[in-house]
Amino acid sequence: VNLFAESGVQIMPYSPEGFPKELRGHAAINKQYDGLPQNFNSMRFTNRVWHESTDPEKFVVEYKGVIEQKNGKPYNNDYIGVFE
Repeated sequence: VNLFAESGVQIMPYSPEGFPKELRGHAAINKQYDGLPQNFNSMRFTNRVWHESTDPEKFVVEYKGVIEQKNGKPYNNDYIGVFE
């Protein structure tokens, strides 16, 4: 969360129903992720593949989340992020 600028925006167009599609500002991003430690035992992000962009201010990263919920069940996902 600390990597986001005060005016940072996280856009999540494929988030499931009931979850926000967009978070605006550091406070909103922090609020969204503040509860993670209470809900998950562990969280690792692996298999990072970095892609250059034609825009030198942006890059793309593909990665996998290897995540264990407090109930012991996995919550593993594939992610892609565009960072600028």
